[in-house]
Amino acid sequence: MTASNAAAIQGLPFTFASGVPDFGTSQTTTVTVTGTSGTDTFAVSSGGNTASGQLNYGSCIFKFTASTFPVGSPLAVGNTITIANCHFTANTKGTTATGLAVQRVATLVLNSATSGGVTVTVMVNGDGSVTVNGVGAGSVTLTPLTGSAI
Repeated sequence: MTASNAAAIQGLPFTFASGVPDFGTSQTTTVTVTGTSGTDTFAVSSGGNTASGQLNYGSCIFKFTASTFPVGSPLAVGNTITIANCHFTANTKGTTATGLAVQRVATLVLNSATSGGVTVTVMVNGDGSVTVNGVGAGSVTLTPLTGSAI
């Protein structure tokens, strides 16, 4: 994930029903990108505890600056967790490349953990560029339709 496409999911709570192994959680865990564009931040909640801090990219690097998790927890203040496989996906299958906004489901992937889906607004443009919640978020390979109209 990059700072520019993280802006597409800012404020959306992604819920991991079985926790996030890299965070040391095994119960429902919610992760939200809370601020972007220069000072990227995040919030995590699980088991009645919360943590927040600075989010850096080149993977996702979570630096915990505030936390109610106990000392010894990976989510305690002062800890840093690097997630190498960190990205969000938005389902564009079947979306026509017209630049019109449609509602789709997005998930957040943190290494081996994949969140439940949240609804986002997706646009696929004629050049294959994809916009999620008004932010350029990547591109897809377009498949031309063939055949004749009936």
